[in-house]
Parts: sequence; structure tokens; C-alpha cells
Amino acid sequence: NCGEHSGRTAVARVSGSLRAARPSRPRNQLRHGLHGDGHASRSIFDPGLVRQEMGVIADDLHCTAVRVSGGDLDRLAVAGRAALEAGLELWFAPFPTELTPSELTRCLTDAAERAAVLDRAFPGRVVLVMGCEISLFNAGFLPGETFTERATNLMTWPWSDEQMAAFRGLSAALDGFFTGALAAVRKKFHGRVSYASGTWETLDWTPFDIVGIDGYR
Repeated sequence: NCGEHSGRTAVARVSGSLRAARPSRPRNQLRHGLHGDGHASRSIFDPGLVRQEMGVIADDLHCTAVRVSGGDLDRLAVAGRAALEAGLELWFAPFPTELTPSELTRCLTDAAERAAVLDRAFPGRVVLVMGCEISLFNAGFLPGETFTERATNLMTWPWSDEQMAAFRGLSAALDGFFTGALAAVRKKFHGRVSYASGTWETLDWTPFDIVGIDGYR
């Protein structure tokens, strides 16, 4: 989505008010936003500021799309509408954490309903992103009670027998999850659907409209 001819896409994790155009932010806010410890990374959510900064993304940064991500679906819907009103394509990206697969499906279905409202108001300009790296940020895919435990297990070598077995079965587990979750989501949202996968997550992209891989370097 980013290139000389296709324009630029701003990617923002939004748990509260959006400051995607301003790269510096306190380290504790970044930790909260990524680790999903139950605290919003933005204690104050100002819709007026959101609209202002969406304008910055569109007009000053010359982006054509923005991925709006966070755990609060109400805030996500407000920020998403502001993005669309600013003329941006919206990647509506809920970021659920520490949910079981069944809870995760319910959360994504709720997100699909909200994305559908926006898609009806701005046809063809909404992409629904069905979570981010769910095998680490949520329960039921890899060993570990929390994100920190799962991430530590993944990066610690040699792996235990339990970790090895879970990793070998991860692709099948993800495909099984998305088969059911996509069926539920497609009933609510009829636009394009993607997923933000980690590089360790190999899955069948056939049911999705757009392949999405988070690249780290």
C-alpha cells in the first residue's frame, strides 16, 4: 500500500486519541498499547483532536489510507469515521488481547458490525483487519498464560516439547480459527477482509481478500 504510485498508508495503533502523525510518545504508553495490560494508551480521547490529526495524515503526510488499531471498539469507530471523512481509506483494525478463541470470534464479529456501518456510509473504502498476531496476543494457540510468557517461550531455545508441538500445529490452529471467525464476520461485513500476521504465523490466505504480514527488522 505504500509506494511512489500507490500513495502512502499511515499505520496507527489507537487505544485512545490518535497521534499517528507525531512519532514521539512516552515509553509507558507504547508499552501499554502493545502489551495489552488493560490500560488505554490514551487516557483522554478527544474526537476533535482525532479529526484534526486525520487531516494531518491526509493533507500534510499525503497518505491515502490509515490503519486505525486499538482495543476499544467505540473509539475505533469514532477514529475510523474521522479518517473516512478526511478522505482516507480506512483499515479498521481491532486489537483484542488475552481472549480465548471463542471470545475472540465474538469480539471480531462485533468489530465487523461497526465496520459495516462505516462501509455503508463510505462504500468500498473500509478494510476490516481481523486482529494482529493473535497467537501471541491471545490465549489458546501457543503455551503461556500471558503475552509475555508466550513471547518468551517463542524466543527461548531450545523449545520444550510442549512448545514444539504447539508450533508445529499452529498453522492448523490458525486456519481452524479463521474458518469459523470469517464465516461469522462475513455475515456482518461485506467489504474486504485482511489479517495482520506475525512472520512466525503461516496460514491459508485463500479466504482473505488481502494478505497482511507484519515485517520486523
